[in-house]
Amino acid sequence: MKNIFKIYYILIFLLSISLITKYLQIRKPLILTNILVEGNNYVKKDSIINSLKSKYVNSSILEINFKEIKETIYKNKFIDKLKIYRRMPSTLVIEVEEVKPIALIDVKNQTFFIDKNLKYIRANYKSINHFYNTPVINDITNDKRNLSKAGHIIENFILNDKLFDKLNEINFSNDKITLIMNDNTKIIFAKNNHLNNLKKFIEFHNQIIIEKGINLETFKYIDVSIPNQIIVKNKIV
Repeated sequence: MKNIFKIYYILIFLLSISLITKYLQIRKPLILTNILVEGNNYVKKDSIINSLKSKYVNSSILEINFKEIKETIYKNKFIDKLKIYRRMPSTLVIEVEEVKPIALIDVKNQTFFIDKNLKYIRANYKSINHFYNTPVINDITNDKRNLSKAGHIIENFILNDKLFDKLNEINFSNDKITLIMNDNTKIIFAKNNHLNNLKKFIEFHNQIIIEKGINLETFKYIDVSIPNQIIVKNKIV
């Protein structure tokens, strides 16, 4: 009888060892060994991976704190949105959506991009070269109302990508907003009536320029700042 109990305990012990071994074999691959970054364009993958590597690689993939990771990555102001998930057994996937600058602006001798929410993002030589087709806002005099007006114009131009791609500058004066397009074509708005002027120009662009196949660059200027009038002047060929 004692031998039977002895054999029974030995079998239980061996079974326990076997189960523990299998558990460890299963758990071992659940260690983070790979960080995969997708969707990036301007922001380098290595900069994201290196900011996380020392703290999270070789840690349990099940115990990773996504909130902490997002806080770390969002320190890069060119990151707009993140989606993070585990790809078992050992990979962390980070899907990145970057900020899309809509304009470039100088404030107190410092250069910034602004995004669709009019948030400022510090710009440098590298980022300016990357987002080389971004229009410049000039003479804004730190007036948030002027920035908002520029934002309205750009948002409407983005809806018509052909217009946005041709927009180089937005210049503010005392009573006018002047848009500088490709080949130095100027579009002139009244500052105190920019929304109506914007609507009038968009209608003129779609109904006259587009429908009749006219090249915008053939105009020296298009002035929509005067009520009930559109004044245009062609370039001298």
